[in-house]
Amino acid sequence: MQKVESVSPTLSDIDQRISLVLQTDPPEIGSRHSTIFYVATYLLGHALPVDIVTAILEMWNGSKLTEPLPQEQIRYIVHAARKTRRRFD
Repeated sequence: MQKVESVSPTLSDIDQRISLVLQTDPPEIGSRHSTIFYVATYLLGHALPVDIVTAILEMWNGSKLTEPLPQEQIRYIVHAARKTRRRFD
């Protein structure tokens, strides 16, 4: 069996992923939680630290959503995504 080496993302890769998140259309009310959870899981899966993912999503939440979620909910969703990622890593 061949060993697969882990490759850390470059700053350019991270910038592109963050740009993709910030450029997406805001989710409709009723799908905000699931969209934020999906994006958090995606970013965490690409080796971004929890505090960075939280900051990105708080910024996106405040600037893109017509009815932003409270910051506590964003942090809760990011931590839930982190727990989910850990189960599958």
